[in-house]
Amino acid sequence: MPPNQHIPERRVSAPPSTPPLAAEMDYAGGPAGPPNHAAVAGVITAICLLGGVGSWMLLSPSNDAKNDDAGQPPLMVPIEPVVDAGSTPDRTVTIAEEAAMPPTTVLKDLIRGVLSRDVDQITDLGIDLDPDAKASLAQALENRQITIDSQKPVNDLGPIDGGLHRWGINVQRSADKTTGQLLVDLGPDGQGGWMTQRLTLPDYLASPPANREVIELAAVFLDHLIEQNFDALGEITAKDAVPNEKLAALGLMFQEGEFQPIKERAFRTTNVTDDRAWIIAKVESVPYHLQSEIGLELKKEAADQPWIIERVNVSTLMNAFLNVSKDQDTLKVPLIENPRGGESVVLYFGYDSDQLTQRSLKQLAVIASILKLRGSSEIQIAGHTDSLGEDPYNDALSQRRAREVATTLRSLGVRQRQIKLESFGERVPLRPNLRPDGSDNPEGRQRNRRAEIYLDF
Repeated sequence: MPPNQHIPERRVSAPPSTPPLAAEMDYAGGPAGPPNHAAVAGVITAICLLGGVGSWMLLSPSNDAKNDDAGQPPLMVPIEPVVDAGSTPDRTVTIAEEAAMPPTTVLKDLIRGVLSRDVDQITDLGIDLDPDAKASLAQALENRQITIDSQKPVNDLGPIDGGLHRWGINVQRSADKTTGQLLVDLGPDGQGGWMTQRLTLPDYLASPPANREVIELAAVFLDHLIEQNFDALGEITAKDAVPNEKLAALGLMFQEGEFQPIKERAFRTTNVTDDRAWIIAKVESVPYHLQSEIGLELKKEAADQPWIIERVNVSTLMNAFLNVSKDQDTLKVPLIENPRGGESVVLYFGYDSDQLTQRSLKQLAVIASILKLRGSSEIQIAGHTDSLGEDPYNDALSQRRAREVATTLRSLGVRQRQIKLESFGERVPLRPNLRPDGSDNPEGRQRNRRAEIYLDF
């Protein structure tokens, strides 16, 4: 080692039961009171939270009879009513009491249909849905696009015009967590009971099918990106729709920033035609306290063909990430602006070291996945050093750093012919090695000990 080169550092039990309420008691707990919709809503809550076929069997009349025959007390279901206003105090409702509640029976059957994802089971209750609404609901159930809100499944919305009573089954769209309600209007059936008069779908299910289809595809795109599943991304995008450098930048940003779709209304369609669609996907990074967006352009080759992604615009996300990262620990930021234009992946090294860090190895795994996916692509790797040491030593060190990156990529399955190497020693600093007063700048030198992979593929 030359005299002015620094010496390398070392590499271093169940509660007691409550007595059952009398089976002959009416809704409000008295012999002739009006229906207590809070209790009804509470029973529906219990049904939803129990969930599953076993729970339905447990609540069915045949099981009630079986319990009575065995001389067992009625099943107790602890509930919390979920009405918005005028609710009665929480109480425990027996199955014997629930069986006397016609609204509960109707709503329970509706919820069974939603949970079993069977639109025919819902329409068999006498609900008249127009063909478009039925097809929309059937698709949403079959593709698991909606789920029932387990925390607050049912709302009693009160009386409405025409002598009807409205209930809301709270559902959530799986793609972007948009909430809504299946509005259920119940009326007297002429025999002292209740029947469903009308079912109204949430706005997002009543929207045109094409809008729902493109939102689902955008959600799948983000899922694959979060999972770093680049093979699956290739299956839903047009050939060369996402250039390698964009795909690499997206993969690295999502890996480092831990990006996820925002919790509410992550996707917004700006225009949808028969064969074209434009959609905005909103994402957020908790570690970087950043919210931004990705633009997607979709196309459909023919009416009977699925939508595919034709273009991806990441400039808004890229600029936001690079700007916010300036205030973060720069050594963690995987992308930097390259003087030649575009961006480079930057891999930092320790003092006088050519050994890759664990963070750098993860970043190279992303690059390797993309290069293997598109075997004709090439990358250019450049090694750099700080200004300590003589030029010949620094040239050799920068060369070793570039070779270490290349060796790692080859071990991950990248072909030798896809890799080009350069070494610049200390001649292309990323930050000043010295402060304006001529003193040493350790932070600047730390960022100059690096290798760059230019995203020009």
